[in-house]
Amino acid sequence: MSLVIEIIQPDGARTRHRLNGVPLTLGRALANDIVVEDPYVDATHVRLTPEGDDAVVVEDLQSVNGIVAKGERLSGRVVVRPGDALRVGRTTLRFRDPNESLLPAILDQSLAASPEQVAPVQVASRLRRRFLTEMSAGLVLFFVALAACASNAWLGDFSRSGANEAMSVALGVAIALTVWAGLWSIASRAIVHRFRFMGHLAVASAMVLAALGWEVIEQWLQFFFPHSFFDTVPAMIVMLAMIAVLVAAHLSFASTMSRRRQWRVGAIVSGVVLAITGLGALTKDDSFSDVPKFPAVVKPIPARFVPTKSIAQFEGVTRGVKDEVDQLAKK
Repeated sequence: MSLVIEIIQPDGARTRHRLNGVPLTLGRALANDIVVEDPYVDATHVRLTPEGDDAVVVEDLQSVNGIVAKGERLSGRVVVRPGDALRVGRTTLRFRDPNESLLPAILDQSLAASPEQVAPVQVASRLRRRFLTEMSAGLVLFFVALAACASNAWLGDFSRSGANEAMSVALGVAIALTVWAGLWSIASRAIVHRFRFMGHLAVASAMVLAALGWEVIEQWLQFFFPHSFFDTVPAMIVMLAMIAVLVAAHLSFASTMSRRRQWRVGAIVSGVVLAITGLGALTKDDSFSDVPKFPAVVKPIPARFVPTKSIAQFEGVTRGVKDEVDQLAKK
């Protein structure tokens, strides 16, 4: 049995080559047995040498970017078998068994089309369906996010100009989402040679909706559990999780990274945000103020469900405040 190597280019294009027991070279140079169009691949990047009937030795030829297998950059020799995959540059090499089982062929309903015309039509149809799906999801989530932001601003504003405030918020969110998705689209065009604007817009809009949903949950937590860890800890965890999901989702459109690496980058970005937030908290001025601070959250529920404090607890708090003021006065 001789293996089949499947070449998956960064733009998703696929080609297949059968390894018939003869060593082959792979790279960008036209003198190679297998030529790939990838600027991250060397002129002659690797040598493929069959070893037995079900294994291939992939040898790195002192390339710049080496071989990436299971998320790790390697140099030297790697033995692969059917079902294994590795990466050179941003091109994926997948090794397959030529005798693997396949689904039955689909009956061709286009009787007028010749075999040479069917394949391009199918590819174009698949790309068109994916584009329409991304566009539909992007537009729906975009307008739902705008409507949610406008409603949230309008319900939270008690002035006569509440409608104007809601429209201003919706316009600002629309501009921010468009610019954000546009920047990621430029990165996608540079890396995977496709803009994927609607996909990035869908991701950003979904995160806005998730943030609004969490804001509602957080208000209820602050209402029922005032002055507890619910004021900060859950909010920080949810914020970091949202950042990680946001970055990983954008990278799924803008890079050829593996899913594990996308989540790893998202976690790293969340860690950086956590570190910056921690430094900001350490440098925050906590000087005494005579202005009381308490969460101003009001919810329309029966009075018996409103969290309250006993008179003894209130007196204990006031005694603590009095002692603190007296100590400050002595200083």
